[in-house]
Amino acid sequence: MSHTIEISIAISDLAGVEHLARVNCVLWQNDTESEKNWRHLGTTNAAVVINRSVDFEDKISFKYVFEKAQLIKIDICRLHDGETASGSDDVVGSCIFKVDELIGSFGLQLRRSLL
Repeated sequence: MSHTIEISIAISDLAGVEHLARVNCVLWQNDTESEKNWRHLGTTNAAVVINRSVDFEDKISFKYVFEKAQLIKIDICRLHDGETASGSDDVVGSCIFKVDELIGSFGLQLRRSLL
């Protein structure tokens, strides 16, 4: 049994971003417990960093399958002249979580620290 959910992203207390004006999120999905086989899920539009916080207006749709291992990885990337950075050194932070953690979270809100 599957359902489509929409994932929205907000970041608060983003450390070390005094020099960043705009960032975006790149979302990846993985249907296994292994963290090696990531597939691109979606990319948000650019968002402005204000007082170390970012609210992304975009919502990314995801097909959730009940009782199936599914991982989501979110990379927060700095933008260069409006373009998403392509190097791993341009990833400001990232987090990985199981989709069932999001589904089972209170108020469907999951908080994670960036790595």
